[in-house]
Amino acid sequence: MAFAPTEEDCESIPLKIQCSLHDEFSTIAACETCDDRLVCIQCINSSCFKHTLCNLDEIAERRRQNISCLLKDAESIAVPTLEVSLNQVKRKRALLLAQCDDVSQRIRTHANELKEIIDTICEKRLDECAEFQKRKDEIMKVYEERISKDHDELLNSISKVRDLISSRKSIAMLQNEEAISALSQPKSTTCVPVVAAIWFVPEEVNMSEMYQLFGTMQRSVTICEFEHISHEVRSICLVGDQAWISCEGGNELYLTNKTENSVRSINVRNYFMNQIMDICAGADDSIWVACRDGVVSQIMSHEVKVDRFFIGVHATVYSLFVFKDGDIAVGLVEGVFRMKGKLVRYSQKGEVLDRAVHDSDGNLLFSIPSKVRGCDKSREIAVISLDNKGDHSVVILDADMKFKLNFKGKKPFHPSDVSFDSGQNILISDRANMSIMMLDSHGGICRNIVSASLVPSAICIQGNGDLWTGFENGMVRVYKYAP
Repeated sequence: MAFAPTEEDCESIPLKIQCSLHDEFSTIAACETCDDRLVCIQCINSSCFKHTLCNLDEIAERRRQNISCLLKDAESIAVPTLEVSLNQVKRKRALLLAQCDDVSQRIRTHANELKEIIDTICEKRLDECAEFQKRKDEIMKVYEERISKDHDELLNSISKVRDLISSRKSIAMLQNEEAISALSQPKSTTCVPVVAAIWFVPEEVNMSEMYQLFGTMQRSVTICEFEHISHEVRSICLVGDQAWISCEGGNELYLTNKTENSVRSINVRNYFMNQIMDICAGADDSIWVACRDGVVSQIMSHEVKVDRFFIGVHATVYSLFVFKDGDIAVGLVEGVFRMKGKLVRYSQKGEVLDRAVHDSDGNLLFSIPSKVRGCDKSREIAVISLDNKGDHSVVILDADMKFKLNFKGKKPFHPSDVSFDSGQNILISDRANMSIMMLDSHGGICRNIVSASLVPSAICIQGNGDLWTGFENGMVRVYKYAP
């Protein structure tokens, strides 16, 4: 008959612990030499021969004491420490939830306020549009009735004249001259108004406020446009009310104005293989010219050309910008096999004042610095970096020629020129999107200034705010631009 053993019976039953090394033997002792490892008779005669041994009860008591110490430490030290950490996590989690709830509530409140503003504006504009439609529809209805009357009278005359011709009665032809004359001289003098001339314009609109809320939805106004030359416009340099223009692959400069008249041209380089890479106005109305052969020249107001300095044999100059204090920022590529793009600041005598090659992580700032433009107020420099893999960007450097930001736009993005306006905003002409966009000083996109049907290749801002734009097909347009 089976029975359940009591606790005392369990304690009296000798425990048998199998040896970890010899499965056929049970442990009979512990080896102090082997860190209190439990051993069997076979272990004692082999690996633990002549080692110090102790019985299992001693080892069990020793382990009981160690476990008691560990338990005491866990209860007195580890548990309170974990409780403190747990309470900290709970408090921080509660704080995080409260902060996020507060931010979420503020976002919802602000969104509702904006929605109310937008709904109010939209309802007001819809009412104005409906009133406008009603008023103009009544006017157009009057025109429609007048023209319909004239139309019916003309058809009636045509019918009478057809009957006269078919009757072949001479006397009838002579008696109905009035009906016949109506065919050549219709009585209607009604002119249909041009729809665009009466198009809806919301009343009492604060345009600056609307631009801040929604951005601009209008295109810049074109002042004038003309086809300069059949080649792509590479650079535009403004001097007073006139503009010097260089074209892709050319070695001549063309002076023009807004009346579409080409004033004159200057041949900068005589040999065919050389070409003008970029031009920029100096402080004294002179023109600085960078050529592919590495020579930086200055053309004075009386059209005398002076070669100022030579960049180097293994360097290709792509662009330059002349600050009002006389410093010249030059974008170039150095080397033959391992080419390196860099920006170098020179004096007017060709002395190297500073240079920018790598960012703070040691990476090259530019692949090909195709355009360099500066801001005389902030001393910042914008550089268009073209990459053979299509990873084009606009790199902005601060007054110390240190990396500030890298604008890569939304793909596809292919910048062709860059310029600073009077408010230190950055204008970028984009070949890929056939537009000119405006960024703020922190690189945030504000809006598109121009959306064209042509590919813009060069831009320059005049002192009065006019924006000169050159295109890939040689066309030049001047827009009225306001920051």
